[in-house]
Amino acid sequence: MWTMPPALVLRRATLADAWPLWRLAHRDSRPLPVGPLAVAEVDGELVAAVSTATGESIAEPFRPTAALVDLRKRYAAGIHSAG
Repeated sequence: MWTMPPALVLRRATLADAWPLWRLAHRDSRPLPVGPLAVAEVDGELVAAVSTATGESIAEPFRPTAALVDLRKRYAAGIHSAG
């Protein structure tokens, strides 16, 4: 049986992400990072976020998100440098 690999999307957070970000921070037992956020979605579910201003991040503790840490930070750095 063949299965599709998970779809990964990296993007800037929007106002529509407020509730998913709050829930993610709560699940990670960390405060929501300050400043504009870059988020990572896997199959449409927000699983990680990083502040483009401070580099602080939150991630879904019940999913394997460690591989996204470097990718998120590189994406956030690109957003920050692009203005």
